[in-house]
Amino acid sequence: NQSGIGRGYYSEENFTALTDWMIDEFEKKALKIEKVYYCPHTPEDKCHCRKPATGMIEQALADYPVNLANSWLIGDKQSDIDLALNAEIGNSIYIGNKDITNATYTFNSIPECRVGLPTI
Repeated sequence: NQSGIGRGYYSEENFTALTDWMIDEFEKKALKIEKVYYCPHTPEDKCHCRKPATGMIEQALADYPVNLANSWLIGDKQSDIDLALNAEIGNSIYIGNKDITNATYTFNSIPECRVGLPTI
């Protein structure tokens, strides 16, 4: 969710510039991001792409042959974990210190996550 666009906090062009930078940084580490999906709408818009609705996942499924049962969703909000459940994504990781439910794994920080996940 990028409701800051819909709320006028930043422009879609600003978001795209940041996203392009992020993709370049990942590529420097030999990690390829195929595509970024986002929802620019505010909660009041009640769109189908805003998490925990499954619209962005449906867009990705239309573009790529994704096996959701063997996929992972990583998030820092309950709505992220709820999206994993709504879309039937097999595994979820919550990173943060809020009281959330239904995540496969929960970690307080990314470094803790890196150490605590089992080898797959």
